[in-house]
Amino acid sequence: MKMYELTDAYARLVAALDDCESEEQAEAIIAEIDAVSSDMSEKANNYAMILKNIKADADELTAKASIFKAEADRLTAQAKAKENRAKRLKEYLTSAMLSAGLRGISTDIGKFYVQDTTSVDVLDAWEVPEEYTTPQPPKVDKTAIMKAFKQTGEILPGITIKITSGVRFR
Repeated sequence: MKMYELTDAYARLVAALDDCESEEQAEAIIAEIDAVSSDMSEKANNYAMILKNIKADADELTAKASIFKAEADRLTAQAKAKENRAKRLKEYLTSAMLSAGLRGISTDIGKFYVQDTTSVDVLDAWEVPEEYTTPQPPKVDKTAIMKAFKQTGEILPGITIKITSGVRFR
């Protein structure tokens, strides 16, 4: 039987126990409840073994992920170093060309041009007129709200406290 079938059978038997009319019926129902409980216990034991296997697989994948993350971090750092080196070479070439008064240089494989670009640096965001800002929603500190709820029991406006149930296995 599946776990939900065992659960339904257990609930039906408990209800039938309340409605039984004789001691023999009650004993028979109690025997069936014991059998269903035993089946549920066996099912739960099987669940425990499956959960342990899944947890072991998850732990193994997490370990592999950390190895891959370390390698990805190493390769990302290597790529960043190469990007920075290319940036420094371009800055050096730009400086040399501007010092020499050159706006372009032709090579065998391409041409270099000095191109002027413009950008905005914000010195103080509070001084910028509102029409040039983008409104941002407030960031809610859920940890502080939960701490306040646990201390006072008060549910703040705009907040609900959600309680979820889950099975723990040791």
